[in-house]
Parts: sequence; structure tokens; C-alpha cells
Amino acid sequence: MKNNYLLYVLFFIGLAIKIAGLPFIGSMCDMHTYSRWGTGVLEKGLKVAYQGIYYPFQYQIFALTEFIHDKFNFNSDSYAAYKVISLCFDIGNFLVLVKIFRKYSLNILYASLYWLLPWFFNILWLGYIDFGFTFFILLFIYLYTGREDRPLHNIIYGIPLGIALMMKPQVQILVLFLGIYLLVEFYRKRTYIQMLVFLPSIILYISYATIIGWKALTFSYINTANVMPALSAYMLNFWYPVAYFLREPNQPIAAVPDTIITFYNLPILRILAICIILFISYKFISKLKESNYNILFIFTLASLMLPFIMTSAHSHHLFLGTVLLCLCIPIFNDKKFTLFALLLICIQQINIFGYYQLGTNPYFTFEIHHYYFIWHIDLILSVISCILFIAILQLMAKKCLYTGKTKIRPPKVFLEA
Repeated sequence: MKNNYLLYVLFFIGLAIKIAGLPFIGSMCDMHTYSRWGTGVLEKGLKVAYQGIYYPFQYQIFALTEFIHDKFNFNSDSYAAYKVISLCFDIGNFLVLVKIFRKYSLNILYASLYWLLPWFFNILWLGYIDFGFTFFILLFIYLYTGREDRPLHNIIYGIPLGIALMMKPQVQILVLFLGIYLLVEFYRKRTYIQMLVFLPSIILYISYATIIGWKALTFSYINTANVMPALSAYMLNFWYPVAYFLREPNQPIAAVPDTIITFYNLPILRILAICIILFISYKFISKLKESNYNILFIFTLASLMLPFIMTSAHSHHLFLGTVLLCLCIPIFNDKKFTLFALLLICIQQINIFGYYQLGTNPYFTFEIHHYYFIWHIDLILSVISCILFIAILQLMAKKCLYTGKTKIRPPKVFLEA
């Protein structure tokens, strides 16, 4: 009961801080693009306005946001309506995390890691909209964990996953990893029922393809990596140091393309990254221990590997991975894992703050952008970030795979399962 009261206090403290940052303009280019897409859907319809990069359901959320923006006369320069929608999803993420911790019989105060760490404040204030698809992924994890293997249940539980897949490209790798996991499970148990979890995704895709056009929608999913073909779009991953030393003087990191090595116009480095991801995913998934946490582990692995190994990763693409790390911390119950996870999140916060600060805001400005690069802080942090990523993967492998005795705390609610 004391934990409940303390969590309420921490929630309202965090909520007050988040609301204070809503007037920040944030990432001006991204926010302007969201507004343009939303307005386009309202004026021309989804079929005409759809341009890809993000996916149809996210376009409809932009349209809803523009409608709210006009209805309630938000300041046209602040884009606050977009952050209000993100804050709603943010609150939803917090509540679902609390439900997951209760379901796992873990201390609900761990949800405050997500709610109060500066990294998550900064992502909201800059106007990124990753809170939306993250909500549906967390909801899927909550529903799918400990489910009954019945056809209708699998179909219902797959609805949040299908919605998330219609929002942002980062969800594609989650569906890929889940597909590999279910294929392995099918080989072991010879049951197809779990595959029904993809049925809502298929239905949603067909529905949107009917509206937008099969060619346009399919191309938008396939062409994701070509939208910004950079080695690293300011994500502190393995490609960041490479881009750092390959760039011309005064050239931005994001301007170094991942097409510097090609074979018959095929981007070799991008293909190499995809092969590495597929290889590690199969090795990891094929050796997973029997656990009610496996979907969480698979999604955590996927959401960490994509921004660290794939080219073209942006600085905020690790958002879902950091949310799931907060969820894994009490499950692993390991001091090293906790330390490495929190350090990784802190480094991402330093990086995004070094590049964008808090966005344009009416209260104060910081003059650290210049020093962040003059002192090569970004390069140093990229190396540390990669080391932490490797250490986290090693700890996950040690605890999740058939390499020794598991130390994962079993959820009380599933002890009889």
C-alpha cells in the first residue's frame, strides 16, 4: 500500500515536469513534417496524402492531432497538440508498465524509472512520437504473456501488435523476431495456433492497402532504409565512429552515407548489418529457455539491435529499447545489468541533449552544443555506448539462453503454469 501512495506522488511530480515542457517547440523539422502530413490527410484524404516514411495509422493520428489543434486553438508555433497526444500515450505506457509489474509480481515502483528518467522527458519535449507505438507494444506484451493458447485469444492479443506495425518502421524488426520465435516454437511443438497472432496485422495491412494502393503501401515498408541512407543519423552505435572518421571537415555525421561501398548498386554495409542482425537473432531465439518472459526478451533484443547494428539509425530510435530495459531490470535482478542499462540510458540522454538540448523553448537556452563536438564528447560516448550494448547482450544471453542455471525470478502468477 505504501508503494502505491509513493508511486502516486512520483507520478504527479513527473506529470508536472512533463507538462511544463509542452510549450517547447522541440525538433522543428520533424514537428513541421507531422503537421504537414496531418493537414494533408484532413484536406485530401489518406490515399492522396500518404507519402510513407511513417505508416497509415500514424498518419491518421497526425490528422486527429491537427483536428484537435484547430478545434482548441493551440498556438500554431508551439505544436503543443502533438505533445499532448504523446503525453497521453506516455501516461498509457506508465499505466501498462504498472500492470505488467503487477502481473509479474514485481515492485511497481520500478515503473518510476520510465516515468522520471530525464531521457524520457527529453524525448517528449523534443516532440518525438515514439510513445504511440510503444504503448501498443507494451500492451501486446502485457496481453500475450501468460495467455491461453486458444485461436481467438491469439487473434485478439495480436491487435495491438498490428496497430503498432501500422505506425512506425521500428516495429518491423519486432514482427520479424516474433516470427522467427514462433517458427522455432512450431518446429518444437507442431502447433500453428500461435501464428494467429499475425492475423490482425494481415487484415490491417490489406485494409490500408485497399485504401492507399498495394504498390504505394508496400513500397513505403520496403523503402524505409532509403529515406535517410546515412551510416548513423546521430545514434551512438557501431557506425558512429566509422562515420566520424570518414566525414569531411565540418560535415555532419548524418551526411556520411551508408552507400560508400556498393556492389551493383546494392548497399553492402546495410546488407551486412541485416545479415548480422538475422544471425544473432536466430542464435539467440533458438537457444531461449522456457520462460514466460520470452516475448519481452525477444522484443528487448530486437529494439536494442536495430539502432546499434543497422545503418540510418536516429538518436531517438533506442526509445523502445530503453523502455524495455526498465522492464527487464527488476526481472533480471542483477546489479551489473541494472548499472549497464541505466548508464546506457544516461549516455543517450547526454547525446540527444548535446545535439538538440530541450528544443527551442521560451524559458532558457544552453550553450553546450559547440563544446559537445569540440571536446569530441560524442565520439567518446559512442564507444562507451557500444561497449555497454555488448555487455548488456552478454548478460541477457547468460540469463536467457541454455548456457547454465537461470537466475530469472519466476512470476508468482505463473508458478502453476
